[in-house]
Amino acid sequence: MTAKQWQRVIGHLISLEKLVPRGRLHLRPAPVRLASCWNQWKDPPHRLIEIPPNVREEFRWWLVPSHTNLGVPFKRPTPKHVIHTDASGAGWGAHLQETLLAGTWTQEEA
Repeated sequence: MTAKQWQRVIGHLISLEKLVPRGRLHLRPAPVRLASCWNQWKDPPHRLIEIPPNVREEFRWWLVPSHTNLGVPFKRPTPKHVIHTDASGAGWGAHLQETLLAGTWTQEEA
């Protein structure tokens, strides 16, 4: 497929990922492959990019009606747990029920 065709397919799947259960899991390999073979700022959109077997399998997953016809509920289920996170230039933190985690960034991470 050309890079432009890859973009079109990926864009279409992105528009569906939240409507198809586990759709996001079956989308990720395609943009990773495109990014590894093509730079949108430097390479022409008509450049041909091979579809490797792992991406081909993920594309096939989207063609199975039982995967894409399930849909998602209109009302989101009530969460069982709520995690709060925060970060700054100096460090990070997270809070889940009675568990607190925090740390500071290494010089490299900062």
